[in-house]
Amino acid sequence: MKERLKTVDLIRAVSVLGIISYHFSCSLTDINSGAIKPFYQFSNGSWGDIFVTLFFILSGMMLFYNEPNLQNKTGKYFCKRFISIFPMFYFTFLIMYLKNALKYGSFFYKGNPITLVLSFFGMDGYFNYRIDDYYILGEWFLGAIIMLYILYPVLLKLFKKYLILSSIIITGLYLWMLNADVFMISSWRNLISCLVSFWVGMLFAYYKQTLYNKKIIIFSLIISLIILLEKIPINQNILTHIVSIAIFIVLYFVGNYLMEIKILSKFFTFVSKISYPIYLLQHIIIIFGVNHMKKYYTGNIVVVISLILIYIIIFICAYIVYSINKKVMNSKILTNCNNKLK
Repeated sequence: MKERLKTVDLIRAVSVLGIISYHFSCSLTDINSGAIKPFYQFSNGSWGDIFVTLFFILSGMMLFYNEPNLQNKTGKYFCKRFISIFPMFYFTFLIMYLKNALKYGSFFYKGNPITLVLSFFGMDGYFNYRIDDYYILGEWFLGAIIMLYILYPVLLKLFKKYLILSSIIITGLYLWMLNADVFMISSWRNLISCLVSFWVGMLFAYYKQTLYNKKIIIFSLIISLIILLEKIPINQNILTHIVSIAIFIVLYFVGNYLMEIKILSKFFTFVSKISYPIYLLQHIIIIFGVNHMKKYYTGNIVVVISLILIYIIIFICAYIVYSINKKVMNSKILTNCNNKLK
């Protein structure tokens, strides 16, 4: 039985709470220039990019930690990844899709039914920058993480056999990507950029003891404060990766202490447990909440109260979806299937 990394729940919870706050702040741009925007921007970029990078680092770390050896288990690995992502995605997508179909009076209200294929594979959010598809819920990084999960067996082999060479090549691809319009997508959503964060997470899992090195932790804290507070004339993508890695190291260390506090541990564990349905639902609920808030906006007190209410509504809805999915997955037929994958 592997040791449970409690601090991971804290990092995952911080990422999801931050993403909600960031997207809430994004939706306030047309209300009032003086409205507070919690976790919207730092001196060298967007807080949203930091929280997403924390998510990718954590995904790479935990996947390597839980699946360090896929020899003769690739089929089971892909089945487990599918079960962890798609049943809940299909359930929530179908509800919103039928709602929109009734609203617009057509099953193919976007016009081209072929683009539903992207939704079937969970890639609609990622490719929405190029294709007007049926993207309703979730995040663009769902598509990115699915692609990284597909690549993981290859990445794992490269990691184990050619760690240094692979790290150099990935770094080279990353630097090339920053100076080329690869896939005609923003550098932050480029799969190569996402791969860097994911690969760093794998490195953290492999060299986990370095996350407890006090000199590295102090250095990471200093770097974080400098990049967050001071404008630096370096590529924003590079700076965001650096500060995200530094923040991850600090959070990993701090989490070992915070998760010993019972009330905090329960809260972060709860948020971590329902983090996936939160990612799926948060955009819809934020848009709904902000549209109502605009009617009553009188100042920042309304903004703060609205954000708190939106958090509560998201938690409730996410927990309902999580519970329904859990009951379905614990049904007799699916339980037998899951046992065969263990």
